[in-house]
Amino acid sequence: ITGDRVEGSVGATRPVTESAARAQSERILRALVYAAKADGHIDASEEASIREQVGRLGLGEEGQELIGQMIAEQPDPAEVAKGVTDAEEALELFTISAAVSNPDTFMEKAYIDGLAKALSIPDDVRNELMIKLHPVAVWPESNDANITSDAMPILRS
Repeated sequence: ITGDRVEGSVGATRPVTESAARAQSERILRALVYAAKADGHIDASEEASIREQVGRLGLGEEGQELIGQMIAEQPDPAEVAKGVTDAEEALELFTISAAVSNPDTFMEKAYIDGLAKALSIPDDVRNELMIKLHPVAVWPESNDANITSDAMPILRS
């Protein structure tokens, strides 16, 4: 965010009011916190990284307080998507969330899927992005037909 313009994920800028820029910064912060918490908790290194981002977003002490509030909340993709005004911002928030998350658990995959739906990210875009960010993760979400006893030793009878 610079002055009265916000730089998008592809480098384009679009004019915004101060309140719109602040709301977008809060959505970015929420995207970071919720993606980090999608597995059910935020560890100390995740929290430290998020708090570092507050300085970059220019949210100061108010941002630090927001982090505490957001950490206490249950991750809700609809809350991240609330107020998104265009496809570029939607993709930016999804990319931030996807980069922060480590979709190695069902909860994280479910959160990312829910976020993609809430932000109207097409499945092919979601899948391509997730494969680029997490090439070793099973994506799209595996189903029972893809689970084998060799891949999931805990499921062996």
